[in-house]
Amino acid sequence: MLLQEIESDPDLKRLVFEFFYCFSRFEFSLKANEHAKKNRKVHSEENEIHKVAADWGKFWRTYEKSYVLSSEARELLSSHYYYK
Repeated sequence: MLLQEIESDPDLKRLVFEFFYCFSRFEFSLKANEHAKKNRKVHSEENEIHKVAADWGKFWRTYEKSYVLSSEARELLSSHYYYK
């Protein structure tokens, strides 16, 4: 989807913002609650940087048997924006 399409549709723009807002909070929570991959060292010209990545695989393995699709998730998956 092109950025112009998002910019020209206020409803879509709001949905994109809400998605990234929620996603970033969720990803931070994974990293802060033992669902993080080990630190990776990345070298730049000036210094060494430690990066932490969310371990989505560990999260999936932890909750795959107990997760139940909510009515909100079901509605999202059936929305026309999801399938464009």
